[in-house]
Amino acid sequence: MRDIIEIKAWQLYLITVLAVLNLIFILLVGHLNNRPIQVEQAKPAPSPSATTKPTVKAKPAPKVSAKASPRVKATSRSYVRPTATKYTSTFTPRTPSMRYAVTLIAPAQWPCLYKLWTRESGWSPRSRTGSHFGIAQLHGETSTDPFVQVDHGLAYIEHRYGVPCGAWAHSEAVGWY
Repeated sequence: MRDIIEIKAWQLYLITVLAVLNLIFILLVGHLNNRPIQVEQAKPAPSPSATTKPTVKAKPAPKVSAKASPRVKATSRSYVRPTATKYTSTFTPRTPSMRYAVTLIAPAQWPCLYKLWTRESGWSPRSRTGSHFGIAQLHGETSTDPFVQVDHGLAYIEHRYGVPCGAWAHSEAVGWY
């Protein structure tokens, strides 16, 4: 007739744990798979009219800042990721110190800074030329932290030349900046 199933306490505990884990899995997978899908809707074609002139919307001018912004965190390993700027393959920031530097200057200034500090130190924070040290080859620089060196180098450039392209032009003219 009726079979009686005996379930021991540990078996009940195991079934409960497995059920909870299954529920968590379902919720996680459901959460991952229920992302909204964005579909672009076709815009209706404008009706041609002899009296209507096409309108041209002017794009707002991008903000260009030559000022260095302060570091986000005080640790030497932190840097801010660069914004979506297209670089030519020659000037692509490859090291963390380059990626940090590119966030502090205007995109148009990046090629000049890249060429300047590549010539000076090859972007090496331990580079030494006489009494000049670091990425920016500053006199009296003692920090081996590349982020601090980038901050000090950009502060020097801003104080003396205004922008990296001004420092690069001076370096091209006289051989140093």
